[in-house]
Amino acid sequence: MKHILKFTAKLTLLFSLWAFAQAANAQEFRELGLLFRFGIFTPSSSEASAVSDNWVVAGAEFRVMNLPGPSNPRKPYLGVSVDVYNKESFGSVPILANYTAFSGDFHLTAGAGISFVRRPGFESAARAAYQVGAGYTFPGGTPVLFEIRWFGVEGVSSDLDGFAFTLGVRI
Repeated sequence: MKHILKFTAKLTLLFSLWAFAQAANAQEFRELGLLFRFGIFTPSSSEASAVSDNWVVAGAEFRVMNLPGPSNPRKPYLGVSVDVYNKESFGSVPILANYTAFSGDFHLTAGAGISFVRRPGFESAARAAYQVGAGYTFPGGTPVLFEIRWFGVEGVSSDLDGFAFTLGVRI
């Protein structure tokens, strides 16, 4: 799990730098439908927080299809995301189908799917998972955004539930 997290963090940083270079060199930035994010996860349970109050979270989302609706400045879409957050003996890798809608520079997102989990006292397995969140894309033609998401995993107490605060880049 540590190797996946390190690889995802390096990949996020690499693509962020590439996206900034592309945005600086191009007069019009055209998105490819990818979102890479990196930040901090804060678990909601006291048992998971005893390990650490802040964990690293990294993830990626791919826009599968645009949906009919207003372009404010983007159309709503369906996407698939993979995130990773873990600390010591706790960990979760949610794979979710998401719906994202926009209003100006703000967006709302919600998703459901499965998560591959690791938690003391529970057998590692796939569990039902969900997320809801909101984000803000910084103005000025940059593809950089800030998001707050609530991740939830069923069947493992509430040890892998919590808020994620991330910075991301759309490419």
